[in-house]
Amino acid sequence: MKPLSHIRVLDLTHARAGPVAVRLLTDWGADVIKVEQPPARAGGALTGARRGPDEQNLHRNKRGLTINLKDAQGHEIFMTLAERADVVVENFKAEVKHRLKVDYQSVKAVNPAIIYASISGFGQDGPYSDRAGVDQIIQGMSGLMSVTGEPGKGPMRVGIAISDTSAGMFLGQGILLALLHRERTGEGQWVHTSLLESMMSKLDFQGARYTMNGEIPDQQGNNHPTQAAMGAFRSKDGLANIAASSPRLWERFCSALDASTLFDNSDYSSPGKRRERKTQLNADISAVTEAYTTAELVEKLNDAGVPCGPINNIGEGFEDPQVKHLEMVKPAPHPELDDLHLVRSPINLSLFPEEPRFRNAAPDPGADCDPGADPFFLRKVPDAGIFHRHRRRRHPELDKKADPALLFRGHPVIGIESAVLAVAKRNLANHLAGYSGGVKAGEGAKTRFPRDQALPAFFNPRGQWCDHSHSSDNDTSHSLRSPSKMFYIGDFCGFSKNKLSWSTLTPNQTDSPPDSWLPVIKKQKPAVKRPI
Repeated sequence: MKPLSHIRVLDLTHARAGPVAVRLLTDWGADVIKVEQPPARAGGALTGARRGPDEQNLHRNKRGLTINLKDAQGHEIFMTLAERADVVVENFKAEVKHRLKVDYQSVKAVNPAIIYASISGFGQDGPYSDRAGVDQIIQGMSGLMSVTGEPGKGPMRVGIAISDTSAGMFLGQGILLALLHRERTGEGQWVHTSLLESMMSKLDFQGARYTMNGEIPDQQGNNHPTQAAMGAFRSKDGLANIAASSPRLWERFCSALDASTLFDNSDYSSPGKRRERKTQLNADISAVTEAYTTAELVEKLNDAGVPCGPINNIGEGFEDPQVKHLEMVKPAPHPELDDLHLVRSPINLSLFPEEPRFRNAAPDPGADCDPGADPFFLRKVPDAGIFHRHRRRRHPELDKKADPALLFRGHPVIGIESAVLAVAKRNLANHLAGYSGGVKAGEGAKTRFPRDQALPAFFNPRGQWCDHSHSSDNDTSHSLRSPSKMFYIGDFCGFSKNKLSWSTLTPNQTDSPPDSWLPVIKKQKPAVKRPI
């Protein structure tokens, strides 16, 4: 069990910033269901194809569900799922989420304890709140590009999506703070940040130089903005990063490279003098360092206690011995592409050692949304667009024949069957009016039940089996003579002729349900045949 294994998350995010926040949660055990438009209605992703490296690295460990939120029944299904969730994460424009009625107030109305997390380009309100925000625009607006690049050569974009990933990290932290608060008080809340807010915060001490002193920092290229000697210096075969700014490091640097002329030069005798003469100092240092290869500089200076490192490309970075020792890459199993190698979370917890594999690769759109041969919703695709069945996925122990009388026959996703049934309870009552009988929850004995009594056992939203015997949400009593053979976890679904009910029972798990416990529904009227 990971620290967030008890947390259920509905992920409405797209692009990069929102998925970075959700990735923090799913990497540490949260059960994340990625909710997105059916592929026929959704546009192309900004981060590429789902099976490409960008989407795989963003969405690993999740399960996939497609719902058309513009459809009234699809919206009701989502709200039923939200009622049972801990966290909802979205990065819609403000007017879009209000138009879809999946905004904080709408979700809070069905789940007051929800942690509703939002990420945007410019904030939830204000003069720019309706603008679309992307990383490069934010890099420019925040001032980051003005301090990036070489002096006199114009602003330069940072080489990674720094505002996207920073905003995602901040939102993830905010969600964890809100969860901690809810643990003490039971209160849910709205957590939100933006790319612009995250980037203004990331300016850090350079931002504070302006807010405190009115100083506007400028470009320094590869040099540190306030320290010397610190930067990239020429070597015999390239460049090396060296940090020798303190008096002790400066002395060690000069000693390790036999640079007594530098150490004895009165122009460089103090940190202040070295900062004042940074341009000439860097040229004099490079005249010394270019006599050595980068590898020689790294060895000599690190042996002397002076920080020094190579300037790698991405491949060299991942092949570095220390990076390989840290095992920053690990496999994620994909049902069709075999193992995909992705970058792990950088967080290390002593009580939760890093597992050797991810739970799963990123799901294809709607990969887990098939709750089996449900006769009411999957048959409506693509017209209603509520669910999109990417491909059929069935529980290996269940009959593969599409029988509409068996309501739960697929690879289940938490809460999806519950949501479908909640929306379709009138249809269920009508559909089941002609059926009676079932398998009694205990030792597989077949027993007939009146039509107005709930069927005693069938798949629940987590794919386990349930007993109907209970009196309240906290009641763990049951009628089983072999309780160790019964599954009790998650939202138990029981339905009668005219109503639908849920309750939560105490976990009591085994490996798989016996075949004899499959629901057997006796036909009293012929079922209506509908094409799948």
